[in-house]
Amino acid sequence: MQVKVQMLNSNSFAPYGEVLEPQECSPAIAEPLIDFWPGVSNIETTSNFAQLNWLEIKMPRPFISESVEHHVFTTEALIPVSGQSIVLFGLSEDMDSTDSSIDYSTFAAFIIDGSKAVNIKKGVWHDLPFLLSEKAQFIVIFEKHTIENDLQVVKLKESIEIIL
Repeated sequence: MQVKVQMLNSNSFAPYGEVLEPQECSPAIAEPLIDFWPGVSNIETTSNFAQLNWLEIKMPRPFISESVEHHVFTTEALIPVSGQSIVLFGLSEDMDSTDSSIDYSTFAAFIIDGSKAVNIKKGVWHDLPFLLSEKAQFIVIFEKHTIENDLQVVKLKESIEIIL
C-alpha cells in the first residue's frame, strides 16, 4: 500500500484532529512584542492531568510503516521544536469502539515542517515521525501515564510506503 504525503492544513487533517496554528481571529493579547491566542485547542483526558513530554527522533529511517499506535482515552498534541518530518495517520472502522479494526483506506501522511502543530483525536492511529531532516524534536502532550495505561501498538497487516 502507498500513501502520498500531503501539505498540512485544517481541511485535509480534520478527520484525524486539529491543526494548531495562529488563529484567523484577533489575538487576546496584541502587543508590539507578542500576539497571544489562549485556548487554541483542548487536551482531552479522563484524569484531568495532562503531561508535557519530549520526543527526539535521532536518525532518518525508510518511509515505510510496519506498525502504528493509538490512544483511546486521550488526545495527543504533537508540537515540533526542531527539524522537519512526515507523520502517518489512520482511522478505525468504528472510531467509537476501543477494539475496532484499522480502516486502511483512511491512511494519510502529512508534512510537519515546524510552522504548525497538530492535536490528534482520541483513537487515531499514527506512527512515529519519519524524518525529512537529520533529526527532529517535539513536545508531546497527552494524559499523564498514557504510555503505561493507554498505548496500543499494532503491527500492520500490510506495510505502508509513504510517497513524497
